[in-house]
Amino acid sequence: MKIVLRSVLIVIFLVGISFAFSRSDIERANIPPMSGIVEFDKNNKAGFAGPVRDRVGPNVLVSDDENHRHQNETCVAINPADPNHILGGCNDYRDGNVSCGWFVSFDGGENWENGLVDGLDVFSRSGDPTLVLNSEGHAWYCGIHYNRNDYVGGIFVSHSEDGGLNWDEPDWVITHEGEDDPPFDDKPYLGIDNTGSEFDGNLYVSWTRYGTGQIYFSVSTDGGENWAEPLRLWANRGQGSLPIVGPDGELYVVWKDYTWDRVVGKKSLDGGESFGDVFVVAETVQLPNELPPSEFRTNSLPTGCVDISGGENNGRIYVAWADERSGDADIL
Repeated sequence: MKIVLRSVLIVIFLVGISFAFSRSDIERANIPPMSGIVEFDKNNKAGFAGPVRDRVGPNVLVSDDENHRHQNETCVAINPADPNHILGGCNDYRDGNVSCGWFVSFDGGENWENGLVDGLDVFSRSGDPTLVLNSEGHAWYCGIHYNRNDYVGGIFVSHSEDGGLNWDEPDWVITHEGEDDPPFDDKPYLGIDNTGSEFDGNLYVSWTRYGTGQIYFSVSTDGGENWAEPLRLWANRGQGSLPIVGPDGELYVVWKDYTWDRVVGKKSLDGGESFGDVFVVAETVQLPNELPPSEFRTNSLPTGCVDISGGENNGRIYVAWADERSGDADIL
């Protein structure tokens, strides 16, 4: 039976990246079924295809750029004490150069304000955003700040006392200004202890030393003003590390191990001062660099969280990643 769908937008959700095609584009390309396909018509009435059955939409514009330039590599955080307070970040090209953009809502996503993080003027570019919120509505924004021509730069963290509308001058997790032949630190990820444990309020950052794939980590115990000497967690080829915190302040850092194609991690019980041995989450099958018919870069980097609800699943660790073991792209 021939199916005709008018004014339909299919949004395919993969880790960290979204794609937009029509159903006819997908059928013509003879692509296997993909996880997470949701259809929308012009009246915002959702129909569904594939295994996903959660109703989403309609789409809401959160970052209004009058120049209509790119915003990508998005991240989002929700205030643990106020679910109506939502804060997001992105690589933002509104000024013609890549900067760290923010967008914030205090009414559950109905209305949004947006702008660029202040004070990032030491080097020429910034990006790779990641952010956290605490229960008092304070926000921290982390990213890379660097020069495009020589890649001198470092990793910064900026603090906002008003939930993300205004940002203090950035503090440095690590900077390589003035160094000869400096390394390039890439893909930082920010975590926070909101558990009420002895490490409550700690900020954690893990990142990749680009070119080597080594995973590094640092901790701040004073709200991001000062950061501990970086600790190397992994000496092989890794990427996409992230710190997540358990109900008693236990800290996990997980990442993609490209040497053996798996997701691995380490655990700390002392607030990030030291870590145990590497544990394996799962063997993985890496996605291709591009999924046809798109030309978007794809990867199999992990994301994760720990249940700190105090309920029956308290302390359970959840890790997800993109995987092609079934012959097509899936979220596992």
